[in-house]
Amino acid sequence: MDREEERPGTRAPIEIRLGGRTIYRGMAYFNSGLRAEGREPFIIIPKEVAEKAGIQIKGLTEAEGFTISYLGETDTYVDVRVKSGEIASKWVRAKVYVDPFKEEPFVNTTLCNMLGIKFLDWDEGIWFLEDSLPERLKGLMEELYRLARKYKRLG
Repeated sequence: MDREEERPGTRAPIEIRLGGRTIYRGMAYFNSGLRAEGREPFIIIPKEVAEKAGIQIKGLTEAEGFTISYLGETDTYVDVRVKSGEIASKWVRAKVYVDPFKEEPFVNTTLCNMLGIKFLDWDEGIWFLEDSLPERLKGLMEELYRLARKYKRLG
């Protein structure tokens, strides 16, 4: 097992492709609070990965989260999927941003949802792919969610 995989938290193995070639295979951090206006799927990759792939930074953009940080903005889009052994999500196209201080890719909530990855335990990093659930179970989970929202509004 890779040392990165032993770290708990909202991490899962991904693959990133650019122009048909794999530019990254390893762990990524899935952030529940990283959003973009318009719900655009995006991924923040380490500077080292961007440089090896030939991705050029065209400017800086401000990103707000717990603190304000600055990311390298690019015109690049990549294909991303969750991949662990025989388990794989569909490929999803995502905009690329670059962070010189990150050691692993960072997936925003929109991309996370489009990939279909769901975390049962965010602290321990226990996850599954929504597409692997039987349709009946998906329906029950959606109904529970609707009921929970209804009761939250009433309470």
